[in-house]
Amino acid sequence: MKQLYKDLADINGFDRIPDPYFAPIATTDITALIQFAVDALNSGSISKDTVSQLYGSDFETEANQIETEIAMDIPTPEDIKLEKSQEFEMKNKKDDRAFQEKQGELAHERNLETIKAAPKPASK
Repeated sequence: MKQLYKDLADINGFDRIPDPYFAPIATTDITALIQFAVDALNSGSISKDTVSQLYGSDFETEANQIETEIAMDIPTPEDIKLEKSQEFEMKNKKDDRAFQEKQGELAHERNLETIKAAPKPASK
């Protein structure tokens, strides 16, 4: 880059040559770029390999890695999400059953107390 600046200075007759400086890329800009690339991929405007390059990879490498993970039976993020969701539902159902059982026991105890507290019928 410095050589380019020097060449441009020579061509234009400049005496001073500035040091090249580029502001760091903001993370949000990268996120927006990747989202734009994914949208372009989905519309068929760019290739999968081009999108993979934004992640520092290439489509073939990623496809091979996915095949390897499938062969090794490594769960996908969707599988993990589904499993956690199912575990959450099972825990909720278990908690609901335990709560309903407790409520039923409390209702039974209140009924027994009501029966015990009720006046006894007069004997004949």
